Amino acid sequence: MGAFKEPHGGVLRELYLGESVAEEEKLIAGDFPSWDLTPDNSVI
Repeated sequence: MGAFKEPHGGVLRELYLGESVAEEEKLIAGDFPSWDLTPDNSVI
């Protein structure tokens, strides 16, 4: 057995977007409904 074990449950995948794709997704997400939290209703 080596230093790294096989991922439990299948293949370990990197789930980060590339920089250009992330920018595209941010633009798309701007159209989604949302609300801003204030210090009174945010979770600390």
